[in-house]
Amino acid sequence: MSDRKILKGLLVIGLISFPFTVKKPRTLEWMFIYVAQSILGSLLGNLAVANKLIAYPVRISRKYHTSLIYECLFYPMMGVIYNRWTRTSKGMFIKLLMLVVPTTILEMIFEKYTRLVKYIRWNGWATFLSVSLSLLFMRALGSIVRRWTKGQSQP
Repeated sequence: MSDRKILKGLLVIGLISFPFTVKKPRTLEWMFIYVAQSILGSLLGNLAVANKLIAYPVRISRKYHTSLIYECLFYPMMGVIYNRWTRTSKGMFIKLLMLVVPTTILEMIFEKYTRLVKYIRWNGWATFLSVSLSLLFMRALGSIVRRWTKGQSQP
């Protein structure tokens, strides 16, 4: 299967999954987490590419040098899913591993067998650590937002 077909397949899967990720209740909260995680992912992705840590030889658009499908679709959805799963703070780290380990393994498979991602001065541990820390950061941000909006009705 060509790398472009894999990207298109991932895009379709992501777009189909999106409405189920940010569904009610708490749609506003989930959208906030989604946008914040997307901004964080874009900033970190651009920094990693600019510092020649990682490269994306095959991309959905030649205009962008990062993986837009991951940074603006899957990565933010992971943030929302993690916040939904851990809203009551039970099993935070097990749930973190349930998201980060498969993501890391999938990226390592893509790096080895496709041209979707190329490690320059990067590795699977760097992915594992950066994604884990960013999800924990967004979890903390989500907790703050929940405290601020506690008792307010959401449409």
